[in-house]
Amino acid sequence: MHTQHIIHLRTRGQIISELHHILHTSFSGSDPDQLITAGLPGGRSANLIIEAVSALAEHELKRLQLVLLDERLSGEKNRDTLMEAGLGALIAQGRFAPERLIELEASTSDTLPHMDLVFLGAGEDGHIASLFPGSFPALAAHHTEAVVRITDSPKPPDERITMTYRGFTTLAAEARYVLLFIGETKQDALVRYIAQESPETLPCAFFRDTMRSVTVITDREEEEKR
Repeated sequence: MHTQHIIHLRTRGQIISELHHILHTSFSGSDPDQLITAGLPGGRSANLIIEAVSALAEHELKRLQLVLLDERLSGEKNRDTLMEAGLGALIAQGRFAPERLIELEASTSDTLPHMDLVFLGAGEDGHIASLFPGSFPALAAHHTEAVVRITDSPKPPDERITMTYRGFTTLAAEARYVLLFIGETKQDALVRYIAQESPETLPCAFFRDTMRSVTVITDREEEEKR
């Protein structure tokens, strides 16, 4: 059974509070010795998520493991964005163990953990991670690896490494997904998402159509969609 919720929030503080609540809830009722693994995007959405991570209690941070879902292979790295957003400070303070940040560049499909929670930020064109329009259904096929290198990204830089649609269904089929459509430039993608556009032209729609639990968070005014 698929469940989907769309949450409209007005301010940055409200968005961070909701993300913190989602993170906090993921620890509730689970084995206190069990790691909770969350997938993270790069880009501007990462700043909001890392602020929410920073507000977790110490015992929660000790149980948190993060997977960076895509990476640029030249120029500024998504890892750098996470560090600048506050993850570097958490590591420096001894609140988060650096080995619990798993990077795709240093991992193979066979060693990646299954994820309990996946945060994704939608781009202006509806792309997710480094899955751009036209990448579906090829990167969802059964023979596709969970992680692939791409060399023809329509958005600089050309070369990236990314979790594929197949990777999400293999490693996070039972996860709770949180899709972020934040900022004015992302609102057209949200309108298209709500209108049931196909993943072939709107990659974020794959999660709407495939995953059992999806929460959409947007700063778009609710009345605007009527």
